[in-house]
Amino acid sequence: MAKGVIDIFSAPPKPVTIPCRWERLKSLIGIEVKPDDAISVFKALELNVVAADASGCRVEIPTYRRDLEREVDLIEEYAR
Repeated sequence: MAKGVIDIFSAPPKPVTIPCRWERLKSLIGIEVKPDDAISVFKALELNVVAADASGCRVEIPTYRRDLEREVDLIEEYAR
């Protein structure tokens, strides 16, 4: 019988970056969205906005948020 802890986890997962386009956000939720407001919501959700411009932003997803995989997932988080 082995003693102690055996960890077979090779490496921790790396954060993923997902783009979010302002026009796509507007088209899916049906209202005009100010980029600064969307960025504020993402930050309040502890999502790191790593870049933003007139067309959209790039959001770094924490490793514990495995439910956020696509742009539509970010838009759903904003809509909530």
